[in-house]
Amino acid sequence: MNKLLNYIISNIVSTPEKVKITLEQADEEKLFTITLPKEEIGTVIGSGGKTIKAIKTLLSLKGKGENFSLEIKEA
Repeated sequence: MNKLLNYIISNIVSTPEKVKITLEQADEEKLFTITLPKEEIGTVIGSGGKTIKAIKTLLSLKGKGENFSLEIKEA
């Protein structure tokens, strides 16, 4: 899932070198923290949250039932 998330985020932002994705394992849930510049946050979230929802859907399919959450932080 981590490789897929890195691939997706890196290809939709204009400055992929400034994106940092970390993974924390807490009990049975994975927490992905996406840290990126302020001007890129809107691109990742998308209009009405459509892009981030699509990313979550793809990760759910890849993760085959694993519990995870995404957190977006400003760099």
